[in-house]
Amino acid sequence: MDLNIEGISVEQFRRPQHNFETAVIFGTLEGKPVVLKTFAYCPPFYRWLLGWLSRREAKILMALESIAYASDGRPWLPTGTRQWGHWGVIMFRMEGRPLQEVRRGELSSHFIRRLEDAVERLHGARVVHLDLKNSKNILVRDGEHPVLLDFAGCLSFRKWPLIGRALTRLFGRVDQAAILKWKQDLFPETITPEEKRFLRRMTRMRRLWPFPVRKLYRRRKGREIPLEREQNPAAGAPTRNS
Repeated sequence: MDLNIEGISVEQFRRPQHNFETAVIFGTLEGKPVVLKTFAYCPPFYRWLLGWLSRREAKILMALESIAYASDGRPWLPTGTRQWGHWGVIMFRMEGRPLQEVRRGELSSHFIRRLEDAVERLHGARVVHLDLKNSKNILVRDGEHPVLLDFAGCLSFRKWPLIGRALTRLFGRVDQAAILKWKQDLFPETITPEEKRFLRRMTRMRRLWPFPVRKLYRRRKGREIPLEREQNPAAGAPTRNS
């Protein structure tokens, strides 16, 4: 499977480690730093399914572009997003650290308030993320500004003005529980008794979920491989280094 990267100056290539994982290319396009996520290297069935999800992600992020900036002008969503071919999505690169690398005491309490505000604005647009419990999906910029990533599995009710609000409130509880989980981990002194009760209720509900999603779909951390040690992505499937 050839990958079209025409116009992209490639800096780094992270290859997929299993059928469900995306290949990620870091580089510049028209002088701007970008990241390209593509499923072009997946087997045919996964490529079709996950390629559809990437096109859907691109459409949703493009629709959310108008609310992607906080009041201070900083983006809390990836910007400049568009579909790349049939199997990928490209966006401006966001510099920062995944929340999983942050320890208690490193962030100010402003971070969690900004994170709550970002999720509230997302739900106001009738979009629910559903995977904010995954620390890799929240990026920390400049020490205190959150950015929400990976919208491939989100739910969008934008086309349903009336019932969409009710469905957003229903499914949005998953996002709210995820934020409270991070609030409890990083700022335990700020969480209220009511929030703790809500978090316990949501945890009990998750245990009743009948489908073992985490066992069926396990993300394995991909390796970031310098370009000079990797085959050119445009030349075909990457070769494994010895």
